[in-house]
Amino acid sequence: MRSYISTLKILVGFLQVSSVELITSNDPCDPLTHNVTLRQICHNLYGFELFSSLMDYPKWTETGLNVVRCDFRGITEFPLSVSKDVQILDLTGNFIHHYRKQDLKGYEKLEALLLVANCLRVIRLGLPYCNSIVVIERDAFRALINLKYLDLRGNFLKIFPSRLPPSLNVLYLSFSGIERFNETDFVSLKNLSFVFMKNLCLGNPPIFQIFPSIAAKCFHAQNNLIGLDLSQNYFRKIF
Repeated sequence: MRSYISTLKILVGFLQVSSVELITSNDPCDPLTHNVTLRQICHNLYGFELFSSLMDYPKWTETGLNVVRCDFRGITEFPLSVSKDVQILDLTGNFIHHYRKQDLKGYEKLEALLLVANCLRVIRLGLPYCNSIVVIERDAFRALINLKYLDLRGNFLKIFPSRLPPSLNVLYLSFSGIERFNETDFVSLKNLSFVFMKNLCLGNPPIFQIFPSIAAKCFHAQNNLIGLDLSQNYFRKIF
């Protein structure tokens, strides 16, 4: 089993090439649909480094891991065409607002799942505004027994996703609008090394008057925690 360090080496770097869908394809993850750089989209539309932890894709193939890129394809549901052997799956920049338990059944080999900016509530220079709340059904990710990296940034969640896989090493929840973190939310995630909860308020100052609260013992079970980012938040209280 690869350590969280090897996963971070894959998933941290400078974003170089990615794209939006401009070519019709029967397979939503067909590489021929790539022809506009994500770097330019970030610069022109987002106006902030939402994607700063994403990697440059050529390094993925060098690791020998099975990587599937479905980023910016206009997908509205989890793509069932993805092979069950995938180890890194990127669904960044789509419109998936509902994750069901059956969607991820059989993906036991998955180590990294990127769901960045599928429902982003930030008004920036023409960026499509998401009016939905992302629904993650109970146990939707529980079957991903080898998942080490989960990136949910830029999804309006409002509540903490329940029963995440205990194998997680890295969890991104920034720009998610989660209003409350309870003492039991992280209790089963004993392998967490890095948690990023930056700008839960979705703006500076808060755009939607989201002032999250957090339990004082929220991370008491995380003996392996190395990094915790709570920056750019307006916490209502620590209870």
